[in-house]
Amino acid sequence: MASLSPLTGKLDKRLAKHLLRRTTFSYNQSKIDNFSNLTVSDAVDSLFNLTSDSLSQPKDPNDGYWIATSGIGGTTYGDQINKRVYVSAWWFYNALRDTSIRHKMMLFLHNMFTIGNSSLDSHFVYDYLRLLNLYALGNIKELSVKMTTDNGMLAYLDNRENIASVPNENYAREFLELFTIGKGPQIGPTDYTTYTEADIVEAAKVFSGFRQNTDRGPANYDPDTNIPRGYPTLSRHDTSVKQFTAAFGNATINPASTDQQMFDEITTFSDMVYTEIATARTICKRLYLYFVHSNIDSEIENDIINPLATQLYNDNYNIENTMKLLLKSEHFYDQDDSVNNDEIIGGMIKSPLQQVSEIINFFNIDLPDPDSMTEEYYEEFFNKFITKSHSIACGMEFLNPDSVAGYPAYYQEPGYDKLWFTSSTIIARYRLFESFLTGKNEIKGINRNIEVILDIVDFVKNSPVFSDPSKSGELVDDLISYLLPETPYMDRRNYYLNDVFLIGNLPSYWTTEWTNYMGSGDTSVVKPRLEALAKAIMNSPELQLF
Repeated sequence: MASLSPLTGKLDKRLAKHLLRRTTFSYNQSKIDNFSNLTVSDAVDSLFNLTSDSLSQPKDPNDGYWIATSGIGGTTYGDQINKRVYVSAWWFYNALRDTSIRHKMMLFLHNMFTIGNSSLDSHFVYDYLRLLNLYALGNIKELSVKMTTDNGMLAYLDNRENIASVPNENYAREFLELFTIGKGPQIGPTDYTTYTEADIVEAAKVFSGFRQNTDRGPANYDPDTNIPRGYPTLSRHDTSVKQFTAAFGNATINPASTDQQMFDEITTFSDMVYTEIATARTICKRLYLYFVHSNIDSEIENDIINPLATQLYNDNYNIENTMKLLLKSEHFYDQDDSVNNDEIIGGMIKSPLQQVSEIINFFNIDLPDPDSMTEEYYEEFFNKFITKSHSIACGMEFLNPDSVAGYPAYYQEPGYDKLWFTSSTIIARYRLFESFLTGKNEIKGINRNIEVILDIVDFVKNSPVFSDPSKSGELVDDLISYLLPETPYMDRRNYYLNDVFLIGNLPSYWTTEWTNYMGSGDTSVVKPRLEALAKAIMNSPELQLF
């Protein structure tokens, strides 16, 4: 029986790896060892201790200016495509260094309240991310209100074009269908389980009359968040009474007669939607798909998702307690039945973002400093290699999903996370690690420096991952114990050791060669062997899982 009962006792290495991979982009040996010695409760609680970003603002390497401030006062933007990428690079840098759950929650919220940055100015993408950052562990209901007048969202879903005389229902439809309650099965020509087409029409009236604050002027900063937002124009707003259907108890919303009352209408409408328990259930189902597994049957619905929804609903949609309930549960660690290795741990395919973040953090790869090596980090490494080569080829361009529904792996039945691993993405996934080993863009097969490189010999020599690098069996065991989600069968372990690493030689072969390297500094023998081992593990089917 699936259970949200708390798992007691300490995490071991296996469970620590699972928790860190699912909740952070900060996956390395020291974090694993630290979490292995914590109780489940203490480890999870520590993930909610938020710290400041390592990099305060995104920078444009072309002129050296901070993107965060260069748009104020009507400054004209040029080369917006690259500038948007630079905002994503800023987020990525901070995500790699964040030891809390915040950036994983930001990505979850981004997939829930989706925008596509290819259509937006960079400063609007920056403000949108600041909003997600502020509410990453906060109140989802309040976030939905703030998101409605976010400058990026106003542009992305056309709500800036929604006026009383020419209504645009795009945002209203997505607010109900994708952002909050979900439509459920269709039960009539214009009627879904949770709302009707008539409710979309009325919601569009609530959302009408807001315009984009194009220069991000401080007169239109949100007083609660101090983040630029769109502004109301009462002359463009529908000032009729909004009448909703029985799906929302036939509620009505009185018309605004002031600018402030236009904001109040949004809050009233949001309260109405979030009063429905179906909204909490939809959100918790999405949490489960994102953090736990894509297999949701009646048992999971009844024993996991519905109790989580009750917790979220009773907390008025403050997310923290609900997340802690899930992450501390027996179910999250697959400890709620007699077989604890058949469902959840190693049960999902990593996203491209998870893949690249693990490589950088686990192997302690130095990135170019964004302040002193601005061109190298923002343009050469992130834009040309991470975004244009790896991310796009793997189907996960940072902060730019293909549709308003988000990344298909988080919503599209029946494949879900399996959609990360396809015939069109496999080459880029498998060439990623090789690119870090050579320092060249192996994904596109071009002799272009990516501005980072992994010295695998130096890593093995100096990393505390390895108890004794001169002993081949221990070296292989140490590496797979940290990298693979589950301990492999002995035949698989011996394949890595004998066929890949020792290539048929006795263990003494490696001991001799490592000793020679330590004495002479000559890596000509040990380097290709270590690279072959690391590539075999990093590109193995089991390492695509987490």
